[in-house]
Amino acid sequence: MLGTLLRSRFGALPVSAMRRIDQANQAELEQWFERSLNAPSLQAVFDAGAAST
Repeated sequence: MLGTLLRSRFGALPVSAMRRIDQANQAELEQWFERSLNAPSLQAVFDAGAAST
C-alpha cells in the first residue's frame, strides 16, 4: 500500500526505496505512510530531517 501511495505522489520508485519498504518493520511503514501524505519529496518520506523542510 505504501508503494502505491508513493508511486502516485512521486512517480516510479527507485530500487533502493522499494527495497527499504520490503525490509521495513510495521512501525517504519506506518511512520513513512504518515509522512508520505504531506512530504514534499520522496527523500522526505524516508529522512526524518528532510520531512520538516
